[in-house]
Amino acid sequence: MHVVDADTHIVESEAVWDYLDEDMYSRRPVIIRVPNDTLYKTRNAFWLIDGNIRPKPAGRGGFTLHTPSVADRELNRTDTSLGSRELSNIDSRIQDMDRLGVSVQILYPTLFLVHLTEDPALEVALCQAYNRWMSYASAAASSRIKWIAVAPFADLEASLIQINYAQEHGAVGVLFRGMEHNRSLADPYFFPIYQEASRLGLAICIHTGPGSPALSNVFDVSIGSGFGHISLLR
Repeated sequence: MHVVDADTHIVESEAVWDYLDEDMYSRRPVIIRVPNDTLYKTRNAFWLIDGNIRPKPAGRGGFTLHTPSVADRELNRTDTSLGSRELSNIDSRIQDMDRLGVSVQILYPTLFLVHLTEDPALEVALCQAYNRWMSYASAAASSRIKWIAVAPFADLEASLIQINYAQEHGAVGVLFRGMEHNRSLADPYFFPIYQEASRLGLAICIHTGPGSPALSNVFDVSIGSGFGHISLLR
């Protein structure tokens, strides 16, 4: 049986940010931890990015993610190994695929499912680092592991550069959320990216995720779910 898992994920580790350019390295995402007896419980680790925590498991605009892996909730997992989830142990990932009867996986990011920063320069740097890291991390299993690129949509020219780099290094698609900041995906602003992706043979991959801060901040996950700002727009 030839099974293609068209929507699986990696969990970003600190190793991703080793691929930042030197002038942006001081602005890299860093991990912060809190005790597990707070309202966050075992979701007790976060990325600090541009002064904000990601994920944000409580309050307005809240959402949960499986990254970073040092949260107690993630460390206690036994279904797959940490090396498999973070793609730091490619053999472990392949073994999990074999166990599940999967021939090929198409990997999406996890952290990049959410809006990360209002600073276009930092967005470019983070996307570039992720695409560089994925090209390296997946190279040893390129026949079985494909990946979806991320693009810094605040900078159209940089987005085109990134999707070209990604296509040359094994990417098969470009990630979009249902809304990208304050733009719908029908906005003509994105047409040059769609055109270039088509030329390169890259799929436009629309994934659930809170890509619009303005919309996200209407919803309080402490008193409801994330359906309105995460799952509805896809």
